[in-house]
Amino acid sequence: MFKRTKKTLAVLLATTFVLCLLLPMTALAGSSTYTATKTGIAKPGGTFDARVMVEVPQGAMTNPAAGDEGKFRVRLPKDTTVASVTADVPATYDNGVVNQFAANPTITQIKPDEFEFNVAKNAGAAGKGLMYIDFTQIKVPSGHSGDFKVVFEAQSSSVFSNGEVTVATVGTGTANVTIDDVKSFSSGGGAIDTIRIKEDRPGALKVAGDSIKLKLPQGFKWDTANANCAKIWGDVTIGAPEFDATADDGRSLKINVSGESTTASYLSIAGLKVNVDESVAKIGDVSVDVSGDSSAAPSSLTVGQYGDFSVSVEAFGDTPTKLSGRAAAEIGKFVIEESLPGSLIKDRTITLTLPENTRWKPVTYDTPADGINDAPRIDVSNTDQNGAAIGGWVAVDSDFRTIKATVNAASTNDPAKFVFEKGEISIAPNFKGDVELEVGGTAGVEGKVVIAKVVPVVTATAETVPQVKIGFDAQPAADLIITEGAKEALMSKDKHKELKIYLPAGVDFAKVPKFEVIEGDVVLESASATTGNDAADGNTKFALIKTRATSTSPAKIKVSDIQLKLDRTVMEGDIIAKIKGNLTATSEYEGTNNHLKNFSASTVASAVIAKTVTPAPTEVKANA
Repeated sequence: MFKRTKKTLAVLLATTFVLCLLLPMTALAGSSTYTATKTGIAKPGGTFDARVMVEVPQGAMTNPAAGDEGKFRVRLPKDTTVASVTADVPATYDNGVVNQFAANPTITQIKPDEFEFNVAKNAGAAGKGLMYIDFTQIKVPSGHSGDFKVVFEAQSSSVFSNGEVTVATVGTGTANVTIDDVKSFSSGGGAIDTIRIKEDRPGALKVAGDSIKLKLPQGFKWDTANANCAKIWGDVTIGAPEFDATADDGRSLKINVSGESTTASYLSIAGLKVNVDESVAKIGDVSVDVSGDSSAAPSSLTVGQYGDFSVSVEAFGDTPTKLSGRAAAEIGKFVIEESLPGSLIKDRTITLTLPENTRWKPVTYDTPADGINDAPRIDVSNTDQNGAAIGGWVAVDSDFRTIKATVNAASTNDPAKFVFEKGEISIAPNFKGDVELEVGGTAGVEGKVVIAKVVPVVTATAETVPQVKIGFDAQPAADLIITEGAKEALMSKDKHKELKIYLPAGVDFAKVPKFEVIEGDVVLESASATTGNDAADGNTKFALIKTRATSTSPAKIKVSDIQLKLDRTVMEGDIIAKIKGNLTATSEYEGTNNHLKNFSASTVASAVIAKTVTPAPTEVKANA
């Protein structure tokens, strides 16, 4: 067994040694790159010039003489002809580094569309190999369209690798029409953004008075008083006049081309306006039909949006879920957006009103902390305001439910869009459900939007409801199950770690109940369980336990061995246990200032744990 292992190890070592010898040779061979440094745009049957840069890494070539390692072939698409193919080999590059390639490589034409290169090593050169191949007057075959590629091929012993590079685009003769942006306008009409026309090859724009025609829908007319057509590049000739906007009762704009291009051209048309007949025009996108003597794409182009002055409000992104009883809950984003520039009226107001039992959280407090003039925590900085500006927010009521701001400036060229984010609100312990924000004011915006969904910190349930009687002690009640609404719902920080269960007036705990975690990983301080009475709440009785650590998944707490003592003032009916209290594990409020003042109710959850029944008397006497 040992001898066989030694033999196997020897074979592995020998194989590894051979591979180590072979790997460097493999890495050096076939490692060239090809990059087009000059490309063209042509039509079938047309011509263009191109240049390709060829590089091999430092140390790739080993043989000074031109041999197999310096050979590669260049193939053009079938039936292509070219006036000349030459090589430019710089002696040095990068401020004096000597080129690995020797000058004047041998170029042999194999066929009209195929050439062989044989490159020698420059003796003593330490740098990479660098060469430029120039193609002069490549004539495109008449049936070719799309990318025009040059193919490079080399055998395995060559330092050159296989590859291909696109040196031209052969167009089908299409003029591509685009617009920079879609602007909005009202019944008074308005300017549209720059229209761009780009040939995909020379001669795509045909010589005609309607080389390109843009036809508006009914109810709209072109206004060319301030329009102009500029040539960005190319040699197409635009006629005089540039435009004709008289056809189809002013709906059609014809672009006049008087001379065909020999190099692909690029035009821009700026200053166009659209007039509106509001009795006919339809609200929405304004799309033109694109046609004419030239082949143009697309066939339809949206150039504007027609509508009335209005402002919308809607939610933006996901609506977050928050817990009740929190003093700084971040709400979801919402958007106030204009349909047209100036829809939000300057010097008018926008108001944001929260539902009852919620309030805005200020950034800072005044001194004294009256809570009215404090700025709320809400941000609109990362939005497209387009000249519009909203002033600072201030509260308009002592409950801090409604805040308002003034529109200091109206938008100009484009509609304004305000994305409200990072807003913080305070939520009462007894609030649950959707936080629906009402947007109003005098600036022209109205609407409602849900900015958060609130779940209770905990819920409480009891399965059986035993009967109890007045005037008796140590009567058993139902077990109470307390379930967290989310992880970390029960807090454990300073002043916010007591879980309190209150009984109604006239009912007391006969003993301290038992608290235990039956699901989840919230940590309770078992030794802290106790009972007491709340002087600020009519001396009602409560049982409490403190939390030591919050949960990482929603927890369940079982409160068992609940024994009740009822005095003779307790009415017949349900005995309801309530989980409540400010400055507890379920509520962050302590009434320290106007913003953190207690909400009207602090009850988070409740459950019926017993039912009071009055026993019938055993003897009834009547005296006259």
